[in-house]
Amino acid sequence: ILDTGVSPHQALSTHLLQGYNFVGGSASTLDIAMGLDHNGNGLTDELVGHGTMMAGIIAAKANNKVGIAGISNAKILAVKVMNSEGTGDSWDIGYGIRFCADNTAVKVLSMSFGSYAASEYIYDALEYAILGKGKLAVAAAGNASTFQLKFPAAWGGDFVCSDGSYYLNPNTKCRQPYTNDPAPNRIAPGLISVGASRSYWSTAYDTNGDGYLWVDVNGDGVQNVTDPNNPAFWDEHFSNWQCSASFSNIGAWVNIVAPGENVLSTVPVSYPFHEGQWGADPDGDGYDYWNGTSLSVPFVTGAAARVWSIGSKLFGSAAFTYMDVKNQLLSNGYSLATAMDPHIASLGTYGEIIDGYYGSYSGEAPYCWPDATLNPPNYPLNDMSNTRMLSLADAMDRTSVYAYLYNATNGLPLRGATIGAYAGPTVASAGFLNSNTSSIVVLPNLPRGKTYDIKVNKTGFTTGVQAVAQLYVPTDYSYISSANVSVSIPPMGKIDGVIDWVVYPGPSELDFYVWMPETSNPSHGGVIGYALDTPSYIGEGRLLAWPYARWNHDSYSLQDWSSTESITIMPKSGATPYYNLTNTDFYDFLVHDYDPGALNNNEIYFRLWNGGKVTATVHKTDWCDTDGPNNILGDADDERWWEPGYLWRDKFVLWRDMSGVTYYGGICGTAATYGNGGQWPYTIVPGTKLPTKP
Repeated sequence: ILDTGVSPHQALSTHLLQGYNFVGGSASTLDIAMGLDHNGNGLTDELVGHGTMMAGIIAAKANNKVGIAGISNAKILAVKVMNSEGTGDSWDIGYGIRFCADNTAVKVLSMSFGSYAASEYIYDALEYAILGKGKLAVAAAGNASTFQLKFPAAWGGDFVCSDGSYYLNPNTKCRQPYTNDPAPNRIAPGLISVGASRSYWSTAYDTNGDGYLWVDVNGDGVQNVTDPNNPAFWDEHFSNWQCSASFSNIGAWVNIVAPGENVLSTVPVSYPFHEGQWGADPDGDGYDYWNGTSLSVPFVTGAAARVWSIGSKLFGSAAFTYMDVKNQLLSNGYSLATAMDPHIASLGTYGEIIDGYYGSYSGEAPYCWPDATLNPPNYPLNDMSNTRMLSLADAMDRTSVYAYLYNATNGLPLRGATIGAYAGPTVASAGFLNSNTSSIVVLPNLPRGKTYDIKVNKTGFTTGVQAVAQLYVPTDYSYISSANVSVSIPPMGKIDGVIDWVVYPGPSELDFYVWMPETSNPSHGGVIGYALDTPSYIGEGRLLAWPYARWNHDSYSLQDWSSTESITIMPKSGATPYYNLTNTDFYDFLVHDYDPGALNNNEIYFRLWNGGKVTATVHKTDWCDTDGPNNILGDADDERWWEPGYLWRDKFVLWRDMSGVTYYGGICGTAATYGNGGQWPYTIVPGTKLPTKP
C-alpha cells in the first residue's frame, strides 16, 4: 500500500509488514501526522487514517466477530508516500514505487491517489515496476465526476500516452505534442484504473428513496412506468449499486469499477486523525464509513491478490503474469449499465449538470454510466461500454450460496443454527445464523462445478450434524439460492412434515395440508391445514387430543414471506404415529397452489423430520412444471397441487401408478382427481401391496 502509512489495528495485526517512510525519511510507516512524518519521534495530536482504511478493505482479519472481513488474506507492506493530510509529491511516490518493485514478495501495488498532471517520474517508476519487475498496479480514477484524465490511473487506458496526452483516432499513435517523438504507453497491460459504484443503500439523487435511479433515457421528461413488476420499468430505472457514485471520475480510460460509497473499514485508534473534517470515528471503535474511488482501489487490489494466489489453477501454468491477472478481473467482470439522458451535451461535475450550461435532464440522474452519446471528435473518450464491474467470484471461479434457516414451527430465523457445504468429510464453506431478524446465511468461496452435501446443526433441533440436501454449484454462477439450501428445522421430539421453497422474484403463497388416516375418527379421516373449503376439513388440528396432528404456520398471513410451512404429528410410544392401524391408514401430505402459477414458479422441497433427523426428502421435479393445455402461466388449467407422498406407520412412501412406476418427485394435478386410480382424499388402490421398507 503506497499511501499515508498504516497504523496498528487489532484487525491488521497479523497482516501488516513495515516498509519505509519516504515522507519522513525513516523506518516508521505509522499512519500519523506531520511531526512524526519528519522526525520519527514522539506523538502528535492528529492521525490521517487514509492508508489504514485501505488496509482494512484489503486484509482485515475475518471471523473475529468485530468490524469487517477484508477481501483477501494478503500481507500488507506499508509504504508511506503521502503526508498526514493525504498529499505528496512525485519524488516520494516514485521512490516508493521503486522500493516496492525491488521487493520480491510484493505482487500488487495499491495506489489510492492521483493528479490531473502526468508525472514522467511516476510513469518511469511504474514502467520499472511493471515491465521490469512484473508487478501489477491498481490506481484510483478520482472523485471529481469528470472524464478528465487523472494519473497514474489514466495510464490504464491504452490510448493514453506516457506524457499524458491521448490520441483521438485509434489509427494514430502517441506522439509528443511539440517534438512529435513517440510517447507510447507501455504500462497499460499492468495497470488497472478503478472508478466507484454506488452503495446498495445510496440516497444520492434517489429523490423518492425507492432504491432505484430514474434516467430519462428517451428524453421525454416523463417517468412512464413506476411499477418494478412491469418489465418496461427497467428500461429507464437502475438499482443504485448498478450506477456510478455521483463523485466518481468516468471515461473509457477507467478499466473497472468497485464499491466506493459508504464503505466501512478500519481507521486508527487511540488518537484523533484527519478525515477532511473533525468528528471522524465518533464512537471510537476503530471503524468508520468513507466515500471515494480511494475505497474502490483496495477492493480491486484485494481481488487481484486472491486471483494471483490461485493463478496456476486458473491459468493452467505457473508462468502467469500481471497481464493474466488484469485480464482475469476484467474479462470476468459485469458489463456496466450504460444509460444517459440524451439532453446532456457535455459533462462537468455530476451535480453541476444543469439547464442552460451542460444540458438539461429530467430524471433523478443524468446517467447511470455514460455511453458513446458523449464523444469528443473521432474517439469515445466518455464511453464506458467496455468498462467492467468487479466480480471476484467470477474471477476466481467461485460461488457464494445464499442459504436460509428457519424454525419450521413459526417461520422465524433459527438463530444459533449452522449450515455447511461439505466435499466428502471436508467442510468447504459454512455459516452461522446470529440474527433474530434475518434468516440468511452466506456460504462463500465455493469452487464451481462441484456437488456438495448440505448439512445443518442446531442444539435441540437436530441430532448432531444432519445432511439435508445435495447442491450442485454450476460453473457460471457468482451466487445462487435454491430451495434445497432453504431449510426449516422443527424442534426434536415429534414427527414433522416440512415444505421449503425459494420465492423469486417476489413473494408467493403455497399452502400445506395433510389428509388423516381413515380410521382416526368417526368421520373417516379428514384434513388439517389452512382454511380448506371441503366437508372433511378439520381445522388446524391439535396435538394433545385427536387428531394428534397440527398445522403450524402460514407463510402469508403474517406477511413474513418465510417460504416454509409445516405440520407436526404427535408420535406414539414406540415411534409409530397415532392411528396408523391398518394397511389403508396413512398421513397424506399435499401442497396446494394458492396463487395461480406459484406451484410452477417455485422449487419445492418436502422433508420429513423425526428424532432430529431427515428421514425422507422429496423434490418437486420439472415434469410438474407445465402450464396446462393452454400453455398460459397462471391459467385455470395449471397444476394446483403437488403431493410428495404419505406416511404409513413409520415409513414414508412415494406414490406409484397402476403399473408400479414410482414417482420420486411426487405427483401433480390440476383438480381433485388424477389418472392413476386414486381419489381425493386418496385411498390405496385395491390390490396394491405396500412396501416393507421406506
